[in-house]
Amino acid sequence: MKKIAIIAALLAVACSDASQSETPNLPIQMEGMDDMTEEKAEEIIGSINPLENDLRGLEVAVRMHDGFRIKPDGVVFELGAIDGGGEVRIDEAFTLEETFNVDSPTLQDAAREAFFIRTYKLSEADHDRMHAGDLILQELKRTSPGENQLKFNAGVFTCANPDTETPDEYRFAMFVRSASDVDFIPLSNGDVVMTRDNAGPLAVAWEPCADQG
Repeated sequence: MKKIAIIAALLAVACSDASQSETPNLPIQMEGMDDMTEEKAEEIIGSINPLENDLRGLEVAVRMHDGFRIKPDGVVFELGAIDGGGEVRIDEAFTLEETFNVDSPTLQDAAREAFFIRTYKLSEADHDRMHAGDLILQELKRTSPGENQLKFNAGVFTCANPDTETPDEYRFAMFVRSASDVDFIPLSNGDVVMTRDNAGPLAVAWEPCADQG
C-alpha cells in the first residue's frame, strides 16, 4: 500500500496554488488502481525514483480532454526530503518547459479522440538545482537509509477552454520518463477523474481561461 500511495502523490492535480500540496484530500479518483499489481507499481517507482535515477532528464506527458487547457508554465514537479531528525533538507519546485515532436510509442498508443497530449521536460536552467537535490538524496541514502521522508509530485494547472464545450467530468492521465532514451510509463492504469459536482475548491478548473493566444 505504501507504493500505491507514492504513485497517488505523483498524480497530483493542482488547479490553484492553495491546493497544490493537498493531494491526499482532493476529490479525485484514480481509475485502475484496484488492478495495479505489485510488479507494475515497482516498474513505475523504479522508473522515476530520484534515489535511483538522475532526474535532470525528467520528462512528463499529460493527456487531457479538449475542454480544458494547461496553463502557461502549468506543469510543476516538486522534490522534497525530510531527514530522520525532522529537518527539511530539500524543498524544491521546478516549472517544466513544454517540448514538441516527442517520439514515443507509449504516447502514440495513449492517443484518444477528444483528448490532447502535451509533453514537458526539466529546463536546462534547473539542471544544477536538480543535481544539488540529488546529491543530498544520495547523502541521506548513505547516512540514514529508511529514516527519510521523500516527496516527489507532478502537478498540472488548468482552466476551461473557452473555445469548446467543457465537460462536467475532468479527467487526465500522466506519463513520465527519466531520460529521452527510454519510453514514457503511465502513472496509473487509467485516468485521474474529478466531477464538477464534488470538486469543492478545485471547481476553479471549470473557470474559463484568460486569452492565451
